Amino acid sequence: MTYSRAMVSILLTGIAALDIIHSLDTYPGADDEVRADARRISCGGNAANSANVLAQLGHSVSLACNWADDLIATEIRALLSQRNINLPIHTSMPGQSPLSCITLSSQTHSRNIIHYRDLPELDFKTWQQLPLDNYLWFHFEGRNPDHTVRMMQAARDLNCHISLELEKPRDGLDQLLPLADVIMLSRPYAEAHGFASARECLEYFSRNHQGILSCTWGQQGAWLYSRGQMYHAQAQTTARIVDTLGAGDTYNAGLIHAIATGMRADQAVDFAARLATTKTTQTGLDQLV
Repeated sequence: MTYSRAMVSILLTGIAALDIIHSLDTYPGADDEVRADARRISCGGNAANSANVLAQLGHSVSLACNWADDLIATEIRALLSQRNINLPIHTSMPGQSPLSCITLSSQTHSRNIIHYRDLPELDFKTWQQLPLDNYLWFHFEGRNPDHTVRMMQAARDLNCHISLELEKPRDGLDQLLPLADVIMLSRPYAEAHGFASARECLEYFSRNHQGILSCTWGQQGAWLYSRGQMYHAQAQTTARIVDTLGAGDTYNAGLIHAIATGMRADQAVDFAARLATTKTTQTGLDQLV
């Protein structure tokens, strides 16, 4: 794959977690005691994962999130800094860092995730103190909508590109849609709204949104809607699947990169889908590009 290296300064807003990942053939049953085939510890969270990929693609990347005053936060920050991700928020607060215990099945290529956090979401007051003029692109996870809408409105006033990921349904997310230039919808989000396919989902949301819409649908590939046209990128079924964890975050990063560097809509969805497929053929996100 050939990658453009035109750099864009990007601020991603979401959460950063510590992932403890165990790989084994099949999931244990109740009261089972099993030995894992492999274990690794990584930074995780949707925005953090996308930031990792965007940094590899040559962009200047910053991640805005709250930090707990615990040792896990220290480890997460170290892992992110090693991956050339800037962390503009330095203060920490009482609480426990987001932590995910993940089990990967090599037999089914699926995963189980147990996630815990008691850390408040990043608020608008803290976010607006960042050097916002330094960024050309703002990306948001679809969470904490009452504060996120104010962040997006402030970013809109700066005349910058704005992308929004909607992974899970949450009350109040509808108010965010008109403020985004690029909206990335997950299959679980679409199915929670009653849609049976990515195309059906995008056709519905395109009635009230004039920007770019995209939705991934597992082995069926990814769809993108732009300027009245629907584009489809087939999944590469010949690829040997090793690890699907973070594939959706990789797709989102690939789409941001493709649009930011001027690819056509059909090229953008194809690039993002191929990058996500490449991710599934390796363990983790490091050295993806």
